[in-house]
Amino acid sequence: MDRYTYLLIDLLTLIIPLLRSFEPRIAFYKKWTAWLPAILLTGTFFIGWDVWCTRWQIWGFNERYLLGIYVLGLPIEEVLFFVAVPYACLFLYETVQLLVKHDWLAAYQQPLTGLLVGGWLGWASRTWDKPTQPLPACWPQPF
Repeated sequence: MDRYTYLLIDLLTLIIPLLRSFEPRIAFYKKWTAWLPAILLTGTFFIGWDVWCTRWQIWGFNERYLLGIYVLGLPIEEVLFFVAVPYACLFLYETVQLLVKHDWLAAYQQPLTGLLVGGWLGWASRTWDKPTQPLPACWPQPF
């Protein structure tokens, strides 16, 4: 059963948004000319990144949780991930915009964005030159 873990995660991420996309009130399937190119374009970039990082052994995949089918050296589940997760996120975004009539955070949008960007930049500048820490011995090692 472990072999199906990653595939199951992908399918569970995709199934509800996909089924709900056909509800008349949401009708997300009608917007495929917008979301399909967006998913394919960004997916192509990140799959390329994944292929490169996997070949250089920057990261890898635990065979225990994979079917064993590979595309461009990546597990098929990883390729499906770059379709399932963006689809689910775009569906969620569109649904929230449709169903939430009043944007309670609109007045705070710019200050919150500035705070978040400033916080992340501050954190990045403090940790940029620090080496990454090895995983603790009790964690599964990637290679």
